[in-house]
Amino acid sequence: MYQYINGVEKFIYITGWSVYTQISLVRGMTGIEGVTVGELLKYKAEQGVRVLVLKWEDRTTVKTLKREGLMKNHCEETLKFFKKTKNNFDGTDLRRGEPREPWHDAHSKIEGLTAWDVVTNFTQRWIEQADPRLLLDLQDMKEPKIPEGTKT
Repeated sequence: MYQYINGVEKFIYITGWSVYTQISLVRGMTGIEGVTVGELLKYKAEQGVRVLVLKWEDRTTVKTLKREGLMKNHCEETLKFFKKTKNNFDGTDLRRGEPREPWHDAHSKIEGLTAWDVVTNFTQRWIEQADPRLLLDLQDMKEPKIPEGTKT
């Protein structure tokens, strides 16, 4: 995860039920051992990368359910949904384990056309939750190419 984040040049959009910035992503590598998620994201932002973090307390649901913290979303549902895909789900993410819940949710790396769908979803949610002016204008980025032989 450290290598992926450190290699980003344009934008980092993170969404999660909980985002704990004090998690160290690397162990046993001299020079980067102990670097936390927060430090890495700050470093990338200082390099000019657009870094946006959207925590999962969706205002639209709070309005409907009239109670904050009621979402109870878990990665098991996400894993079931993507069960037959080639997405890479690892067993850790940016959530801090609690004494009664010493676990982390899943994170994934998604590439290609599917990644554009995820960016679109993040963008739509961001517009509902936060200042749309903070979003990176992605119109100038090249359209992803559909591999030959792929059905659309």
